[in-house]
Amino acid sequence: MSESDEYKVTECWRLWHLTPRGWIAGDCCDGSGEENKIDQPSDCIQSVRYTEVGAHMLGSKKTTLIVFEKTRKKKAISELIGKFGAAPQKIFE
Repeated sequence: MSESDEYKVTECWRLWHLTPRGWIAGDCCDGSGEENKIDQPSDCIQSVRYTEVGAHMLGSKKTTLIVFEKTRKKKAISELIGKFGAAPQKIFE
């Protein structure tokens, strides 16, 4: 690892889509800056963006979740989360 890499801050993220079939992986970025686009499922009722930001020198990582609701049907969202659990907190499947 070069000295400049030691100070590099990377951001990786993944969109997860909640559907009646469970959580489906969506768009992602592995920290290289290039995004991998994946079509959103047509039956998606909620999307969650899971992000990891890390600094090599500090050996630290910060994670965030941002929720995008695709419906106002809170009961449907609650039922599916009850069935499939919370959004995965990982970048790769």
